[in-house]
Amino acid sequence: MRPQQCGNVTDVRWGELSGKDGTGLRVSTEPGDHLELSALRYTPADLDGPKHPHELTPRKETVLGVNHRQMGLGGNDSWGAAPLEQYLLHADRTYRYGYRLRAV
Repeated sequence: MRPQQCGNVTDVRWGELSGKDGTGLRVSTEPGDHLELSALRYTPADLDGPKHPHELTPRKETVLGVNHRQMGLGGNDSWGAAPLEQYLLHADRTYRYGYRLRAV
């Protein structure tokens, strides 16, 4: 199994990362908007090279990914079908989003 981008959660209104002492970071968006979040012990670059999970070295820090959207990986099968239309992100469109970071 090859390591790859993972752990993305969609339709997020807010999320918090905190340490054992309860202090941390909160990310939120405007009412009615949504984000996609991930929190991993690896950067995207860390996941890009290794061919197997046992080749990864977890970082001490948590890497927070805050995204507006990600395009779907594939369609209805595992043999290379394109993503379904509703999951495509077209290059000829403008996408905007915003979020707030707050200490907790």
